[in-house]
Amino acid sequence: MKRSASLLLLSTAVVLLIPALVLVGCTDLGGTGATTATVTSVPAVDTVASNPAPTATNAPSQTPSTDAPALKLTRFEENDPHLMWEGPWTFTGGADDSGGSCRYTEDTASSVTVNFSGTAISLIGAKGLAVGEIRLTLDSGSSFTVDTYSATVGYQATVWSSGPLSPGTHYLNVQCAGTCNPASGGVGIYVDAFDVTGTLQ
Repeated sequence: MKRSASLLLLSTAVVLLIPALVLVGCTDLGGTGATTATVTSVPAVDTVASNPAPTATNAPSQTPSTDAPALKLTRFEENDPHLMWEGPWTFTGGADDSGGSCRYTEDTASSVTVNFSGTAISLIGAKGLAVGEIRLTLDSGSSFTVDTYSATVGYQATVWSSGPLSPGTHYLNVQCAGTCNPASGGVGIYVDAFDVTGTLQ
């Protein structure tokens, strides 16, 4: 009877001792006896910083130009429909003249008026031994004469040029003066073309 009780006590002790040994053995093998989860802090991803929004780049401001376009120098022949002729004129000329023709007169009642918008005008004509003087009037200024006599004959010659004018509308009147250089053999004048920096009106 004592033996049975001893065996029962021994069995109970063994049952209680085994878990303790298992726990001790696990600790010796590097176990902790209890599972402990180690949490490593992961920095939060800043989606704004890692994907920055594109920075708006302002393009250089394009200020509209207020400058008027540059005027072009254009030659207008004597047969241009914008020219206003008065009095008797004779069509003449040839290959030496601008456009192959020009107009000639000896009559003081003969004139031509050019209305233009621009900044300069030149009268193209002929110079020679038997030509006279031209009376010119620019805008509202006083008339003046230009001598076309020359010891050397010249075709498509710049008889007179206005030089720079204020931008805007102008007019030029060209008239036969009926006078000439004492050395000249005639009073007739030739009108061949007009060089205008701008356009005819």
